[in-house]
Amino acid sequence: MPFVNAILSAPSDPSREAFFLGRSLVREFQRALGEVVADRLSDFGIWEAEYRQTLQQFVQEVIQQAETDLEQEPAPSRPTDVDLQALLDDLRAEIAATRFALQQYRQSLSD
Repeated sequence: MPFVNAILSAPSDPSREAFFLGRSLVREFQRALGEVVADRLSDFGIWEAEYRQTLQQFVQEVIQQAETDLEQEPAPSRPTDVDLQALLDDLRAEIAATRFALQQYRQSLSD
């Protein structure tokens, strides 16, 4: 490894040269890896900001459309004076009449 000897200006010691070469390799790898990670995190931050903005715009458009539809749709008329007990009594009477008619029909089939 003559190039390493020239850089280190030391007598030829293969284990020492390997140590410094390995340390330099690790430092460069860490630097390159740090740059890649920083770039990816930056890209992710930009994507997240754009995603949040797009999502917020979408939600605002949905709310605006719902408000527009609500304004255009006529309000349903609600009966204000409904006697619930009378309504229940009427429904029970109709159910009883339907059961009676069904029983008569079944009896006429069995006869």
